[in-house]
Amino acid sequence: MSKGHHKRDAMAERFAAADLANPIVDLPTDVRGCARCGVAVRMSTDPPTITATSISVAGPMAMTSAGQRFHRETILPLCPACTERREVAQRWADDEWTLAQRWGSLPVVVGRVWCALDGIVLAGGKPPESVRDVLLAAKHLGDIGNGAQWSLRFSPVLAQGAKPEQGTMRPWGHVAESVRTDARAAYAAMLLARVDQPIMRACPSRGCLYCGVGSVLALRSAEPWTPHMFTLAPIGGGQGRAGQASRAGFLCPTCERAYQDEGQANGMSALTRSLLVALGHREGRDGPPIASGLEAWCVTERPPSAEPFGWLSNLDRLRAEWGPRPESASQRRSRENREAAARKRSEAARAAMAADHARRVERDRAARG
Repeated sequence: MSKGHHKRDAMAERFAAADLANPIVDLPTDVRGCARCGVAVRMSTDPPTITATSISVAGPMAMTSAGQRFHRETILPLCPACTERREVAQRWADDEWTLAQRWGSLPVVVGRVWCALDGIVLAGGKPPESVRDVLLAAKHLGDIGNGAQWSLRFSPVLAQGAKPEQGTMRPWGHVAESVRTDARAAYAAMLLARVDQPIMRACPSRGCLYCGVGSVLALRSAEPWTPHMFTLAPIGGGQGRAGQASRAGFLCPTCERAYQDEGQANGMSALTRSLLVALGHREGRDGPPIASGLEAWCVTERPPSAEPFGWLSNLDRLRAEWGPRPESASQRRSRENREAAARKRSEAARAAMAADHARRVERDRAARG
């Protein structure tokens, strides 16, 4: 039997005798765990490596005899599968400049896509096929993939008992089942986001507290209604005991924005702002008009309406008075010219960013070569 075969058989026997309840095992000499998935890799095969820097140890901060802070560097290999995912991440970074536009430098793009790909592997999913898929994967699975790295046993804090000559019997063997469950849930959420469609979402309490609309158009995965408890007096509920009464319910997205814009102050200013948005009013130099005698829907005890403030008897008059004015020919030409100029500037900026990205890719490839 050759020396290489004897070493492989000895390593297999060592793994077979390991306690499956403890996935982290001590490895033979010259074998270390992959920096990403932890699986054993022979250093003699000259694999790609990364350097994990420890600046502290688990527990109290360690100090050397010279009084300096703890510092240690550990070289960890990459297995073929993790190396391939890094190369895939590099290709996404090189080919899609929009990722660099969103996330910054090429190394940052590679790191984020690589973590997303690791998260997908933990979930047992399929790799992304489009830029949108990459963005969704990074959003839903990037943190999970980043937190599952084997190298986190060494950087930035050296885990108790962590040694370079340790690893796992199978890829990601050190990852707890609870993390895998989270990865599968995140992958399911990512798939839902890929096919998410807007639908009508009914108010949980009949209608919006302010405008009375009974349902709004929102993504299936969104939570468009915001719960509140409001005193009725500031929004047309009258004075005395009746005005001191409170009402629990929800605000639609438009009324919630009006409420937030008024400093989260429940009152006539927020209610009027919500009405003006519903009417399509454009605020001028004199500020918004003041609505006299306006009441919130929750004060009226009316049925919910199909449109915001649809229960107001004078809604058509208010729309004619406060709604948008018809656009004149000169105003239309001016608007079209502004929009055309904005499109040209946007196209020029996109072309410049694409050219800059191509130059950075070439420099990065030259540095790697």
